[in-house]
Amino acid sequence: MLYLAFYLQLLTTLNSSKWTVIARNESRSSIINTEIQNRTTMKNLKNILLLLTAATFLSSCEDVIELELENVAPRLVIEANISDQNGPYTVTLSETGDFYEDNTFPPRIGATVTIFDELGNREFLTEVSPGIYQTATLQGVKGITYTLEINSEGKNYMASSRIPNQINPIDTITTSFLEESIFQEEGYFATVSLQDVPNVKNYYRYKIFVNGKVYIFNQDVEGEDEIEDDNLYLDGDRFSDGQYLEVSFPVKLNIGDSIKVELHHINKESFDYYRTLIDAIGESGVAAPSNPISNFGKQALGNFNAYSFDSKTIRVE
Repeated sequence: MLYLAFYLQLLTTLNSSKWTVIARNESRSSIINTEIQNRTTMKNLKNILLLLTAATFLSSCEDVIELELENVAPRLVIEANISDQNGPYTVTLSETGDFYEDNTFPPRIGATVTIFDELGNREFLTEVSPGIYQTATLQGVKGITYTLEINSEGKNYMASSRIPNQINPIDTITTSFLEESIFQEEGYFATVSLQDVPNVKNYYRYKIFVNGKVYIFNQDVEGEDEIEDDNLYLDGDRFSDGQYLEVSFPVKLNIGDSIKVELHHINKESFDYYRTLIDAIGESGVAAPSNPISNFGKQALGNFNAYSFDSKTIRVE
């Protein structure tokens, strides 16, 4: 990921275009945000990258090249959630960094953060640690629209999000043993079943925990650090409205393991954010040249997510 980031920064210098590549690794999630001005087409980019790679391998000498890259003004990154479960609800504010800042993302401190709803309820959040703001009394309710307002460093940021009025509860979690094949290792795998509510556009996000921890893929990738599951399992009922859904996960389990599945019933805006976030990360964890769609518009990076919730846990026997 950082190797490609270096190439993109190198292309910035060679092409005299302004590119900003922002990579951040959050606890239990990965977010890659890419802001591009004066884009070249992807086809040209791939050709240039191939030429650069070929030149690297064909070169018989090693020279140290120091590039003088422009500093880019930091952008605000907002991660906020509210649900129909008991609070507190958390808003996390941080800033993007420059290429040479060792992948650090400083918290945005001293902001005024407020959440209010369409019924007139309003709460000012408390900064409980640098960049972490929490509610104390606010309670999320299904079918209600909430607005998050942030005032920081002379700028105002706002986004609204509605908790879906319904939750399609998990019916069952079952596990089955699968023999080794070209598609998976030998082991037990889980399937979640639920009834989709008909005539309503439903959007789902599943979060998977094994033995109380986020499931980790590729635990023993040679030459790489552990890669943590981004927990961005998404589903919708565009082609399955009103049907009985069965969703399987590529999570290898063993006898005695416990698996917990959280079902977040999200709205379309959050679905679009996570969907385009997956596109940005890419299957190999490589950033694509676009920012995820945000309900903050172009004001900031990130999302204000409102969802209803259900969960179920079983043990493999």
